[in-house]
Amino acid sequence: MLHALVPVKSLALAKGRLAPLLAPHERQQLVLAMLADVLAALHATPGVAAVSVLTSDPRAADAARSCGAAVRPDYGHGLNGSLAAAAADLAAEGFGRVLVLFADLPLAQPAELATLLDGPAAVALAAADDGGTNALVAPLPLGFPLFFGARSLARHQRAARTHGLGVATLHLPGLAFDVDRPEDALRLAAPHHAGAAAAQIRSILVAREPSS
Repeated sequence: MLHALVPVKSLALAKGRLAPLLAPHERQQLVLAMLADVLAALHATPGVAAVSVLTSDPRAADAARSCGAAVRPDYGHGLNGSLAAAAADLAAEGFGRVLVLFADLPLAQPAELATLLDGPAAVALAAADDGGTNALVAPLPLGFPLFFGARSLARHQRAARTHGLGVATLHLPGLAFDVDRPEDALRLAAPHHAGAAAAQIRSILVAREPSS
């Protein structure tokens, strides 16, 4: 069985690089909308047996539960340490695989997630446009360290192979697009993008337009 883990940091600290475009409360609204999109995609993906949001933020926890996800504390070990601790707990609970998927991927789609889950390699990585890792699928217990952060893709590839695991790296458009910079949020606001986050950013931008 596969369990999906979605880490969410404190909303007060989330998406600081969007500050030139969005006020703090607007950034928090966008994060919660993106989380809703990601959880909806996971719930619609065959092969995902359970979904947990890894967070200690009360608002993010409430949002996760309202979307049908469980909530796990973030353990206070930093991103990679907390994910590793959660993965160890999942292995002890009998889960055979874990999917780590970030909450700032509002264009994630069930078809792409299914492609990630169904690959022949033991470890599947979804590459970000900047060389990061936006999603990772691995067997449990986790047999290699995690390196989420800047330029993590190559580190994950090397670590998994060093531990004797086959690796598939996929370049999937929806999973490659994360919202980190103002230009990302503006791209998300394009009319052809569906979902809660796209609607949220469009609403924010429309509210700023001068009335005629």
